[in-house]
Amino acid sequence: MKKFWFILFIVWTLFIILVSVIPFSSEIGESEGSDFRWDYLEHFLAYFAFASLYILWRSNRNFRIRNIELLLMFALMISFSILTEYLQLLVPGRTFNFVDAAYNLGGPICKCLAKKANARLTPPGFAFLVAVMNHDDEKAKKLGSQLKMSESADAGMFMVNTPTECAEDIGGIEGD
Repeated sequence: MKKFWFILFIVWTLFIILVSVIPFSSEIGESEGSDFRWDYLEHFLAYFAFASLYILWRSNRNFRIRNIELLLMFALMISFSILTEYLQLLVPGRTFNFVDAAYNLGGPICKCLAKKANARLTPPGFAFLVAVMNHDDEKAKKLGSQLKMSESADAGMFMVNTPTECAEDIGGIEGD
């Protein structure tokens, strides 16, 4: 199975390179009457899939991955993101965009958060966390009243600690 994920990872990598160097018009896909740019969502999703495929390739049967592998993934994502943006300087109609590079990195960061949420939170604790983050106060109150004290504490500590942990993973803090 590892070979399958490795091949898929390589194919996806080549796909990202290909779509990064295809010339296109200067019109960016903005929604009518909105400042939302679809290309930023595309960057985020492409690199989320990139990180997911890397983890599927490098993790064990329980989808566990060593911290050093996560660190390597983030280093790869940062380098690859900047490289693909830099390559666009050589392509007519394309430009280097730091915001694109940031959205490229958003995918791996969310992948890190999702992986840590899966490992640390129970399904009810995760549902509670999602309701809180979506400002669905009614649902959060209902779910919160059904949680064990330890599940509530885990959800709270997740919100406090995990974003920093993922940022440290990206910043190069050494793992095991």
